[in-house]
Amino acid sequence: MLVVVDLDGVIVDYGVSSREAAGRAAGAYLEEVCGVANASRLVQRRHTDAFKHAGGFVHDHDVTYAVLYTLLTSMPRMLRPLPPRTPPLRAREVLKAFRPKDIRLHALIGHSERSLDPTLIEINKRGGGIDGLKRFFADGVMEHYILHGGEIGVTEREAGLDGDARAEAAATREDLVRRLFEEFYYGDDRFRERHGVAPLAPRGEGLVEAEALLHPLEELGALADKASVTLLTMQPQLQVKQTLRRLGVERLFPHVVFEGDLDREEPRRHLLQETRPVGFNAWMFKQVVEAAAEVHAVTPSPQTLIFLSNTVHRAAVAARAGVRCVGVARQREERRPLKEAGCKAVISKLKTLLKAL
Repeated sequence: MLVVVDLDGVIVDYGVSSREAAGRAAGAYLEEVCGVANASRLVQRRHTDAFKHAGGFVHDHDVTYAVLYTLLTSMPRMLRPLPPRTPPLRAREVLKAFRPKDIRLHALIGHSERSLDPTLIEINKRGGGIDGLKRFFADGVMEHYILHGGEIGVTEREAGLDGDARAEAAATREDLVRRLFEEFYYGDDRFRERHGVAPLAPRGEGLVEAEALLHPLEELGALADKASVTLLTMQPQLQVKQTLRRLGVERLFPHVVFEGDLDREEPRRHLLQETRPVGFNAWMFKQVVEAAAEVHAVTPSPQTLIFLSNTVHRAAVAARAGVRCVGVARQREERRPLKEAGCKAVISKLKTLLKAL
C-alpha cells in the first residue's frame, strides 16, 4: 500500500511554531527596523494563517513579507518615507527613512483590523504569492524598505573585512525579513550556531521547540512498517529535515516531497495562461504520486494508493483525481468539511487507519 501523508498538521504540528515566528518577525520588523512602537500588537494570527492558506507563499518568511507589505502599503501617503535615491541595504538605512515620520500605532491599527479576504482574492487573480502581491499593490516605493532577499549576518561580517571583500559585503543586502523569522523560530543559541552572529535582540528559546508529533511514535512506526509512505510538506527542506531528526522519525519516513519543488502548471498549458495557478492543484498532486511511486517501486491505483490529509483543499484535489482520501480531524468541527471535500473517511487517531491497512 502506498500512502501519501500531509506532514503539516498530520504528522507534525507546525502551527504554533512557524506561523507564530512569521507573525512575531513582522511585528519585530515594524518595531525594530521601522521604529513603530508596540507594533507587534498589529500582527495577528489570522494574518499569517490567511496568507499561508492562500497558497503561493511557500516559505514562512514569505508570509512575514506579505504581512509587512500589506500593512505598510496601506499607510496614508503622508506617513510613507520618500522614494530612496538608492535602495537601502541595512536596517539603519530603513530606520533613518522612517524616523522623521514618527509613525504611531494608531495610524496602522485600522488597516490591521480589516478582512484580508478581498485582498487575497485580488492577489490570487494576479498569480498569487509574492509576485501576485506586488502586482496587486503595485507599490514600487515601500518594497524597497522591506529587506527581503540577500544574506543573513552580512552587516556584522562587513565590519571584519577590508578592501574588495568589504566593498562586496557593503553592497550586499541584509535579509532582515528572513533573519528575524529565523531568530524567533530557532532561538538565540540555534540562530547563532547557524549563522555565526547573534540575534539583533534576545529572543530566548526558539519556537521550533514547540513542534511535536501529533501521534504516538509507536503508531508512526507501525504506519511505516505496514505501508510505503511519502510525506508531503509546504515547509522548507532544511527546516523539515531538522524537525524530523529532532523528533526521531527521520528514518521512518526518508522520502519527503516539498511543495516548493513542484511545478505548479503543466508545461503545455504555460503558454495559454497569463498567471500561474495558485495553491495546490491536480498537476502538483500528480507529480507527488509519480515521485512516490518511483521511490517505492509501487504502481499506484485506486486500490493501492491512499492520501492522508487534514487540509480541505488538498483532500478535494485528491478526491477529484480519483484517489482514496482519508481526512484527519483534531476537532469535531473539522470533520464535516473534510467529508464534503470527498474524504472516504475522517479519523482523529492514526490507529484507526492502521487497523484497516
